[in-house]
Amino acid sequence: MIAVGAFMFILGFIGCIGTLRENIILLQIFAWTLAVVFALQLITAIVAFVFRNKASALVSDGIRGAIEDYYNDPDIHFAIDTLQQEFECCGGYDFNDWDNNIYFTCGQRGPTACAVPYSCCISTKVDMVPNTQCGYKVRENSPTRFDVDNMIFVRGCTDAMKLWAEDNLKTMAVVVLVLAIPQIAGIFMTFLFILQVEDEQIALKYET
Repeated sequence: MIAVGAFMFILGFIGCIGTLRENIILLQIFAWTLAVVFALQLITAIVAFVFRNKASALVSDGIRGAIEDYYNDPDIHFAIDTLQQEFECCGGYDFNDWDNNIYFTCGQRGPTACAVPYSCCISTKVDMVPNTQCGYKVRENSPTRFDVDNMIFVRGCTDAMKLWAEDNLKTMAVVVLVLAIPQIAGIFMTFLFILQVEDEQIALKYET
């Protein structure tokens, strides 16, 4: 995020200086960079749509990787808890993905063995004070989804996010369009301004 912010600041600075100084080189750098960024966004969106099934697998793998680092990184800890509560899901594919975490695996003897985080618990959604031990031992003896669906969210977060995206496809399309229009307008107006500056420079040469 810091790198993206720094990139946008530098790009905006180049655009401002280029406009104020009517510097064609800086304006061209600004315009072509905007065009490349927009093209990459468009290509990414198309590829994600065409290969959406593979994208789901990548998301699931990403969640499983985050599960492994759940207690190692406070940011990942917060992100996973928020994801599971907001989407009412547990794990990547399903709640058994938490066996990939060394603290929750059934292979260890600690109090959190065969458990899931409290953010997987249905009660956490409504309780004012969450019971942080509500997910203890819920995966003991390899239960089916129907055995624990009254205690925890059994749906995987990958499916939950996929269903959310499908349900909000029109809204997402509108958001993408709203974000795309200013970018296209910015690119178009920058190239128009470059042409105007070039015409003025040519006119000044003829006058001199």
